[in-house]
Amino acid sequence: MKAKSIYLIGFIVMIILQLVLPAQMIFQSETALNKGKAFKFQTVPVDPNDPFRGKYMTLRYAANSISVDHMDGYEKGLKVYVMLEEDMDGWASVKDIRYDRPTETTDFAEAIISHVRRDDEGIQHVRFEYPFDRYYLNEKIVEEVEGAYREAIQQGSQHTYAIVRVHSGRSVIEDVMIDGTSISSYTEKK
Repeated sequence: MKAKSIYLIGFIVMIILQLVLPAQMIFQSETALNKGKAFKFQTVPVDPNDPFRGKYMTLRYAANSISVDHMDGYEKGLKVYVMLEEDMDGWASVKDIRYDRPTETTDFAEAIISHVRRDDEGIQHVRFEYPFDRYYLNEKIVEEVEGAYREAIQQGSQHTYAIVRVHSGRSVIEDVMIDGTSISSYTEKK
């Protein structure tokens, strides 16, 4: 009898966790979309997609590194907090990176260090990857959108960017713009 009670309690806890965890993730994303500051991340050329990963665009950003003049343990795979600001042209730029979660602002995103190198002048360059590097698409328009995206990038378009909402480390892609046109307009055409 006691064993059945333990199994029943365990089963109930498992069901609650399966409901609470996705709800929490959705709530955090919605909070970032509703309260987060919008940053325009300029995109850069990207390698072709792996067809086994699904129907999404891989995005790479120009604001994905910072130069630092000290060697304070930056290493590949380390989680950091990227402090963001807008540059004079309105693009997202990296203000600073930290190991500890900032408390004085909500304009920061979590990232993982992907590469660290030191140049000839002794300055260390830290490159990182954001968690918002994929934009999932309707499979009916993925080829058309990717083609337009690659063409715009190859032509050096300054109007190809992602609008990302950032709030207290949480970041969500709101839209992707290709030559000033929202990616949602491709959906409307179909």
